[in-house]
Amino acid sequence: MAEVPGRFEQRQLLHITVGLPDPFGGPLAPLATLVLAFGNRASAGLPAHFVLMSAGLLPYVLLNVPLSVALLTHGTAILFLLWYVTPCGLFEVKA
Repeated sequence: MAEVPGRFEQRQLLHITVGLPDPFGGPLAPLATLVLAFGNRASAGLPAHFVLMSAGLLPYVLLNVPLSVALLTHGTAILFLLWYVTPCGLFEVKA
């Protein structure tokens, strides 16, 4: 029974493991900014209602999963690509 850590020791272990720094976080942070800037630029000429409807869950995904997972498995990269190839004149109303 003496080998089982008590409450205080468990909290210390949790704080030690949570506080470990990510070795890629600092150097790759500008890359994440460039990826999001590309998405912003890809949606620049599109109507606001189209961008809001197509990216409705994107803020939730970006807040809860890492950027690489969001890009590869949640379709963020495909959404940015579709925004990039969508012609801006597609949504113009012709009178």
